[in-house]
Amino acid sequence: MSDDPALDVGRDAHGSSLTWAVEADFLALLLRPGEIDEGRWQDLAGVLMRKQPRSVLLIILGTVDLPPARRRWLQEPLRGRALGAAIDSVIGRGIVTALSWAGLPVSSFPISRVREAISTIVPADEQVEGGHDPWINRSFALVRELSRRSDPSGRLDAMLTTAARFGNPVQGVLPSALG
Repeated sequence: MSDDPALDVGRDAHGSSLTWAVEADFLALLLRPGEIDEGRWQDLAGVLMRKQPRSVLLIILGTVDLPPARRRWLQEPLRGRALGAAIDSVIGRGIVTALSWAGLPVSSFPISRVREAISTIVPADEQVEGGHDPWINRSFALVRELSRRSDPSGRLDAMLTTAARFGNPVQGVLPSALG
């Protein structure tokens, strides 16, 4: 990953049901309950086309309404990318199952194991002997920053704090470009 990330949460992102953060070859995509307008989906499509992340982490919180037509739309931009998911609901599990039935190999984990979800999508050239901690740490830090900037309830940040405290602690720091 680069030292110059772009935290892209787009217009009306604070409290939006669809937000993301992208840095070089990693994109974290957060889906929360609520309406998502067509313009927001088009913004995401543009980011996926321009940035071409090799690894994508879906974070699905709560009762997300993702109709079959939207799931089909999401399949194409995600095809060919390493895909992981961190979920906290039965609905989220159903969305991930539907994506896997559509031929997208998704490694799915509960939110409490988000670092493990990230570890399953480390690009081969980022793996280091003895583990892949630098890439995982930077990716986890980006997910934490996304949660702070886009989840007004603070629910995701609380879950990530617990995951960091009782899982592998975050050893890296978020690059200063995110401020």
